[in-house]
Amino acid sequence: SDPANDSAPAVSPDGRRIAFETDRDGNYEIYVMDVAGTNPVRLTNDPARDQAPAWSPDGRRLVFTSDRDSRASADVYVMNADGTGIERLSNDQAHWAPQFSPDGTKLAVQVNLDVQIFGLADGSRQRLTFAPQNGMNPTWSPDSRRLAFVTTRNGRAEIFTMNADGSDAKVLVTM
Repeated sequence: SDPANDSAPAVSPDGRRIAFETDRDGNYEIYVMDVAGTNPVRLTNDPARDQAPAWSPDGRRLVFTSDRDSRASADVYVMNADGTGIERLSNDQAHWAPQFSPDGTKLAVQVNLDVQIFGLADGSRQRLTFAPQNGMNPTWSPDSRRLAFVTTRNGRAEIFTMNADGSDAKVLVTM
C-alpha cells in the first residue's frame, strides 16, 4: 500500500516473509515484511542502490546486489536475515540476479553477460557461459544439478538449461 516502487519480491523458505527492494526512502533499499504485506522492516541503509534480494535455503541469510562501494557497477553482498553482518563478495565487473544454490554453498550470478558460480566457502568462481554464448538471470533446479538462464545466443531471448558445471546447454523455451 506504499506509493513507492516495490519490486523483486523473494518469499522466504518458510513462506512467512517476503524480501523486496523499494525506493520508499528515496533510494533502493532491501526490506522484509510478513507475507500479508504487514510489518515492513528496512534491512539496508545506504545511499547506494541495494537490489535483487534472494534468500538462503535455511532462511538465515539474504544475498543482494549494490553499488555501495564507489563502483559504477553493482557487486554481490550477503547479510543475515535481520540486516546485520553485511559482507561484500565481489569487487569487479557488473553483477545481477544472485541466487543461492539449494544447499546454500554456492551462488549463481549474472556477471556482465555471463553466468558464474561463486563458492561461498572458498571464494572460488567458475564461469559457465562465455559471450556471445551468453547467460543472464540464472536460477537453480531444486536438486542443484542444473541451472536455467536467459540467453540471446540465437538472436532472440530464450530460456536455456545447462548442467551446474556449464555443460549440456539446451534450449528450453524459444519465442
